[in-house]
Amino acid sequence: MKQNLHNRLFFILTLLTFFILRSDNISAQFQPPGDTEKKVTGEFAKNATATLKGRVIWDKQDLTGTTVQVYKDENLKELYTVGILKNNQFKIRVGSGNYYLVAFVDTNHSGKFDAGDGMGIYGITDWNASDQQKQIVKIDDRQTISRLEIIITARTQTVDGQNKIIPIQDYRADPLEEFKKELSLITSGFKGTVKWKGTESVENGLVFAYTDLSWKYRVGVTKVEKDGSFTLHLTPGKYYLMAVIDQNQTNLFDQGDELGIYGISDLRDRKAFPKPVLIEPNKLTEGMEIEIVGKQIENGQVISLDEGKMAQQGSEKATAQVSGKVIWKGQTPEIDSMETMIEVYRDATLMEVVQQTKTDADGKFSLQLPPGDYYLMANADTNGDGRYSQGDGLGSYGTFDITTHPPSMLTLKQGANPDIAIAVSARYNASGQLEAIKPASDIPSQQHLDSGISGRIVWDGKKFQGGILSLSAIPNFQSAIPIALNLEADGSYQVAIPPGDYYVMAVVDLDGDKKAGLQDGVGIYGTHRPVRGEPQLVSVFPGYITPHININILAVYIDVEGNIAELEDGHRSEIKLQYGDPEDVFNFTRFGRQIEEWWYWTQGVHFSFETIGAGWKLRNRKDFEPKVNQEQLKQLKQQLENPEGEVETEAENIDSNDASRSTFQLSRLNALVYYSFDDVIWGYAPNGILQPLGVGRNPTAAMDGRLTFLDLDGNVITHDSEAPEGRLLLSRRELATETAISPDGKYLAYVKRSIGRQRIYIRHLSSQQEIPVPSTAKEMLTPRWSLDGELLVYSTRGSIENPDAGTDRNIYVYDRVSERIEPIRIGPEDDSDPVWSPSDRNLVAFSRAEGRHRQIWVVRFSPKGESTEKQLTQYGGKKPVWLPDGSGILYENNGQLWVISKDGEENLPAQIKDKIIFGHEPYAIPFQIP
Repeated sequence: MKQNLHNRLFFILTLLTFFILRSDNISAQFQPPGDTEKKVTGEFAKNATATLKGRVIWDKQDLTGTTVQVYKDENLKELYTVGILKNNQFKIRVGSGNYYLVAFVDTNHSGKFDAGDGMGIYGITDWNASDQQKQIVKIDDRQTISRLEIIITARTQTVDGQNKIIPIQDYRADPLEEFKKELSLITSGFKGTVKWKGTESVENGLVFAYTDLSWKYRVGVTKVEKDGSFTLHLTPGKYYLMAVIDQNQTNLFDQGDELGIYGISDLRDRKAFPKPVLIEPNKLTEGMEIEIVGKQIENGQVISLDEGKMAQQGSEKATAQVSGKVIWKGQTPEIDSMETMIEVYRDATLMEVVQQTKTDADGKFSLQLPPGDYYLMANADTNGDGRYSQGDGLGSYGTFDITTHPPSMLTLKQGANPDIAIAVSARYNASGQLEAIKPASDIPSQQHLDSGISGRIVWDGKKFQGGILSLSAIPNFQSAIPIALNLEADGSYQVAIPPGDYYVMAVVDLDGDKKAGLQDGVGIYGTHRPVRGEPQLVSVFPGYITPHININILAVYIDVEGNIAELEDGHRSEIKLQYGDPEDVFNFTRFGRQIEEWWYWTQGVHFSFETIGAGWKLRNRKDFEPKVNQEQLKQLKQQLENPEGEVETEAENIDSNDASRSTFQLSRLNALVYYSFDDVIWGYAPNGILQPLGVGRNPTAAMDGRLTFLDLDGNVITHDSEAPEGRLLLSRRELATETAISPDGKYLAYVKRSIGRQRIYIRHLSSQQEIPVPSTAKEMLTPRWSLDGELLVYSTRGSIENPDAGTDRNIYVYDRVSERIEPIRIGPEDDSDPVWSPSDRNLVAFSRAEGRHRQIWVVRFSPKGESTEKQLTQYGGKKPVWLPDGSGILYENNGQLWVISKDGEENLPAQIKDKIIFGHEPYAIPFQIP
């Protein structure tokens, strides 16, 4: 008898959480691709010609919501379909075959199998009878079997905090707990409406509740009334809601069924995430509206109702490779039975698994997929039982706490992509709710990841030690990952984060409560305008700490809704950028206001500020005769008049013997450097002068210092000796997007948009005559001149003969004198931003896409026309421009300017007055003393 009871319990243990089991074909967690259940449900409508009829028996009990689950195997693992009782009767359509029937009675309508719930197996009338076993039901096509009876013979009892199956006669209810649970369920839950095709009548509608974004743990179900209304009683917690129009009445989401997800109005928006709903104790949350927006088609794919035809995903070639590791902080690696499954989804609804793979014993995995955008989930099965149970873990790419933040999108390019990491950040509790494993600040730690970011958080005039760093995959920070920071005295920090691309925001926690609050400071990396500016994406690579992610606090929270307002800083950040840190600072109070004075003795300028709220106001500026000693005069004269002296060439600066130097001072260059930041064009000369020159982007300059750039309205502006304040060169009506003035200042090359094409034109500025660069390319981009102005190098994408050729770019050169076009780089790679070396006509630098990032490369041509390529950067780079003597390259990376030697041996961030330069689109020409 004990052996039979043990066998029966073995089977029942697989049903302890019956809503956790694969109760629909969405939640097949640990099954290989193309599992039997999916195949069955996909053909259900065609094969289900037989009918099972009967009743569930449990005297003096309310059987509302009771389900009858139909299994195809004796071990009760292959769920075939589910029926719901109507008036204590069930009627279930099936195909011909052999089946086992199990009934579950959800006595408290909690949506899960918990204390007090009843169960019965067809063929067993007494749970204690050792001679009784499950009885098989055999049925043929078009046959009907009636008068099947399933007797409830067992209940769940909570013993020492665990749910156990016991014979029904041995069950003892806890009156107080029963009353509390019943009261909670009566008074807690959802009320809402399902909208379907704009009609007023909803037929065969169901609403399911899940505790997690991956739709794995279903905890409740209710029917939708014909007017679209529904009520679902659940215990307090956080849930995600799915509405299904069950066309074939299988009580599953399968072929032909239509669905809606709360929070998603358009399934074609791949970045739209389901919205969670919070149930509070003793409260019915009302007002949820779920719109039916999609359906499941024959191959199991979920598509939008507005799509005219099925997407042909199967024709895509899996040419993108990515590897990674699953990290579970604090989990003992000795659990041999633990299996972790990586599931890949195409869109943020996480409805359809397009590929899945298991990790190895070290948590590592590899995937081969078509290039595109994906979402990755990690499901850790701690006991290896193949289903969701207490203690199992869940994580996703791009979030350190899946209970509060959804997954981030992973974009894969053709070829090898950078390694990724997925943190298991939550586990299921006994009630099926997800609980965060650790605070986000503890996941992952440096011992697990050798990648991350470092930098400084600066709030001028404020002292602080604590802060919060928020990482987001989208620039509006709506799904940010918060990380608590303990800052050094100067605001320095370093955090370990998985490889990926992030927007970064800092919150200075003035009151130390570890959360954002009123008057706490806010800064966003890549802009000095947190409200109006554009955040800069930061790339994190495996085995590398991305440096100098410095953030200035230039906004404060102004209300409890999270709105922020920019602070006035009195141009203090721009002044420090131009003049460096002040040589003397004086603070005093005048008429109740704090005054601060900055003195630059050797530069002959003084600034006075006063506080205004949490910010600063510039009171006045005073210029005076600089106090420069003889030694400083001697050094300044040598720098301006003898650039070939102590600092002979730029190459010597980059390859100096000072191995400890970790930055590169632009003052060492004999070059004028231009760049843009926050829509302002800046110009820097090696004599230390840094000036804002205009509002716009895309600066280029001729050898005589004539500057051109695009203003914010799309006009091309030029600054020269005749128009130092700037004048119009090309109107916005010309639709110019990228410009390049020739070194002699006589020609302007620019990209012009037209319907369906982008072409490059060359305009002779004095005569205003222009010619198009001949090409059949669909798009021509990034024009740049050679030093003599005879050659124009550029990139192209696609062609008018083959407009669907792809997104990869090739590089060509146009000889303005001979009017010939020659290829520089043609291949499957995406190459762009080409620039000629000013000292070597056979050397071209460019950027190449590698995975989600770009890297700086050079290509050299031999006299025989043979080419040799070399990759210079390893951790990102784009928009290269040669130093005037050809010894190195100035380029943009993570919104910073960097300098790399032409052999790639030295790679350093650029500085002005000991401050990292944050900017974009650099350009450099030789510096000439006036």
